[in-house]
Amino acid sequence: MDNPYDLWENPEWSRRKFIQDDNDDDGRNVDGKAESFTGNGFFLRLPNLMDKYVILTAAHNVMSEGKRSFDVKLMYNNPFEADPNDPTKVRYANGTVPQAIITLDIDNTDKSNDVHICSAYMKGVPVGDYAAICIPRKLGEPRGFAFSVKLALRSSFEGNVHVSGFRTTMMKTLRPVTSSAAKLIYHGDYVEYRAKTEVGISGSPVWVEYKGYPTVVAVHNNGPEDPDNPRNGSRGALLTVDLLRDVFEWLDSKLLLKGIQIQVRQQDLDKSSTYRAAGRKLFLNFQTNSDFGRVRLDSGTKFDWMLAQVDSQNVYYILSVVGQRKWVKFNLAASKYQGVELSENLNGKGCLLLNLEEARRAWVILAVETGTIENGAPKRVQLRMEGNRVKTYDAQFESAEVSLMSSKGKNPFYKLVMTT
Repeated sequence: MDNPYDLWENPEWSRRKFIQDDNDDDGRNVDGKAESFTGNGFFLRLPNLMDKYVILTAAHNVMSEGKRSFDVKLMYNNPFEADPNDPTKVRYANGTVPQAIITLDIDNTDKSNDVHICSAYMKGVPVGDYAAICIPRKLGEPRGFAFSVKLALRSSFEGNVHVSGFRTTMMKTLRPVTSSAAKLIYHGDYVEYRAKTEVGISGSPVWVEYKGYPTVVAVHNNGPEDPDNPRNGSRGALLTVDLLRDVFEWLDSKLLLKGIQIQVRQQDLDKSSTYRAAGRKLFLNFQTNSDFGRVRLDSGTKFDWMLAQVDSQNVYYILSVVGQRKWVKFNLAASKYQGVELSENLNGKGCLLLNLEEARRAWVILAVETGTIENGAPKRVQLRMEGNRVKTYDAQFESAEVSLMSSKGKNPFYKLVMTT
């Protein structure tokens, strides 16, 4: 497994916040003055976000006593290597800042576009203790931890669990320190773990090895309720569908597309004058049949499209019905025209979708992996939508011509567009 520290994950920051009580948590009298604190965070791997990096952290790192912290400074490692042209010198990943640690001032005012704090936490709900920070992206620099919503859908995890962060009790180094333990205990929107933590590392990534790659599961935000009780563990906010959706919605990016319809590319429909749907729009639809998808003229079901998993090889998405916790699933075991279903279990097979087309294209080709290898590569099946059987005089304007095919062949109806 790759060394996670080589991925340049962990930023650290200092910030100041007003203490409204007479004494702070350590019993020191601060007389209402500003006190300095430190915390941790980590970069989230978002390949499609080209102009910025996203850092997740604990909300209480950037907010306290109902007020945003001020004078927030973000510090992160600038990876470097020996200069091949001069071994006595080093070459930095960000060559415009030739230093080992980069420091940025973060705008954390109420009107800031750089910091997003979970709205539930701002209303006093402790389980929403997470926040996101944006900084400009430098091309060529590493991007951060992999993630998967599937890790938030488990009931247990029995493997090794790690928490990596800069420790306040140790000399500050260029690399975070990692503590490890076995097992994650799931409690709804948060997890519990017995890896050693301490004051000052809130916001650190809680990560595991998943598919052979360091993958973040949660944002560390609380130590054990009773440190003397060996049964009590530290806690972190799970990277659930809702947490990621909240962050992606704030980013206002293509990581989350809301209220879209899946439509066959119009020029493919219009190529044949004998095609019944020529000149009409053809959509994926579950409105009249919730058991499996159908094609419908003129309108279809509205979906939300969201990034759901990034690993060392691929980027995966989920497609949910607007306003419902139902996800599109490709069922490889179903009969030909009944393989595209709606599922309430996102953790099952066939719900993580690939876009096989290049990101800059105006269309997508949706596919899932079959779990088998063909010609040395993972075998995939693709969604195909047709309308040869659509009868325009039928009041429903529908047919069951939604299928999964292992290859494109000569049929053009794999290219789909997402319209609003």
